[in-house]
Amino acid sequence: MVDKVRKGQKIYYYRSIWDVVEKGTVEDSTILTDVLGAATDHPTEFKLIKNVHWDERVYKDGTTASSFGNSAALLDNVFLTAKEAYESQNTIIEKHKEELRNGITGLEDLLKFPLNHCLCGEDYDYYAREVYEDICQKILSGEIKLYAESGIGK
Repeated sequence: MVDKVRKGQKIYYYRSIWDVVEKGTVEDSTILTDVLGAATDHPTEFKLIKNVHWDERVYKDGTTASSFGNSAALLDNVFLTAKEAYESQNTIIEKHKEELRNGITGLEDLLKFPLNHCLCGEDYDYYAREVYEDICQKILSGEIKLYAESGIGK
């Protein structure tokens, strides 16, 4: 992750909406501070690089495609290489999936899981679905034993 940037610096920024890293050139290195949810009990402060010109997209397999446009960039999501950006995102995803797995400790949790997570449709939670399917497949194959009284065990 990058703490400071300078004008003309090349940066890499993970965009979760497209699951791709964009390579950009810092046009204005001013760091802006903003607060999301200032009127709530849990405001979140974040820092933005004021203006980045996006030069290209860098895919996981290393291929690239041209990109265009200018926008701000969340400083917490800016890296010096595409590899660092993808590694950071993978760490975040694995942590999220582990939290989802740990939330299923027994039959009741397994049955409630689809009620608490969107597993299909246009806006489904891809990682929740992946975790749920994985646990169900392991139960069906006998890899994981499900005990109604004591939960899930190996």
